[in-house]
Amino acid sequence: MVFFPNRHHHTSHVFRRLDPRSRILGAVAFAVVVSCLSGWFALSVALGVAVLAVGLGRISGKSVILRITPLNLVVLTTFLLIPWSWSNLDPETRDALFQIGPLDYDREKFRLALRFALTGNSIVLGFVAMLGNLEPATLGQSLGSLGLPSKLTQLFLLTIRYLSVLEEQWSRMQLAAKVRGFRPRFNLLTYLTYAAMIGHLLLRALDRSERVLAAMRCRGFNGTFRSIERFRFGAADAWFAAALLSLFAAFFALQG
Repeated sequence: MVFFPNRHHHTSHVFRRLDPRSRILGAVAFAVVVSCLSGWFALSVALGVAVLAVGLGRISGKSVILRITPLNLVVLTTFLLIPWSWSNLDPETRDALFQIGPLDYDREKFRLALRFALTGNSIVLGFVAMLGNLEPATLGQSLGSLGLPSKLTQLFLLTIRYLSVLEEQWSRMQLAAKVRGFRPRFNLLTYLTYAAMIGHLLLRALDRSERVLAAMRCRGFNGTFRSIERFRFGAADAWFAAALLSLFAAFFALQG
């Protein structure tokens, strides 16, 4: 079975000449290195590099916002909840930015939350920059060529392909329930209705999976997805690896 690349896959951006495997390895290496950083200046530079990479990768602003919003909701929660602690009776050991009633907003915990924000956003933006324009089918093929088990690769590809189908089925079921007068409330009827809808969705997914498998076998599927793209490392990948190694060395040098 052949996956054809998306027509937007070859849009002009700085990473398009790289082998997809280089982009995956580069994103993972960047995440590992950034997670090891602790200095404020090094983390700030890492975040700036990630933002610059997003610009070079020509990722749309809307796409970036959608991908970093879940992380930053968690970050906001850490700023709102984690730094609070009961006031220390010893004023010499108190290290609070400010105090509200019996609660201190601890300075060290605030720094920890800020470090988490810098690290998390740098890693997510790094992945978005390097993999954001990569066609899912190509990503799956690249992961397989890097040694990921074939069953996991197939699961990844089929999940991406059929998530939209399941979403469409769920929307149709919700519309049908609404037409029949269903309005969700906090009561037993609502819970039973949603349970029945989820059960029907699972049954439809099972039925569709069996039909898809039969169709794939009729088309000669032998357990391996094939791609018309051929992956090969080139000079651009070597330069990319050298640039990343230099960047990582600079990060650790900035740690001081």
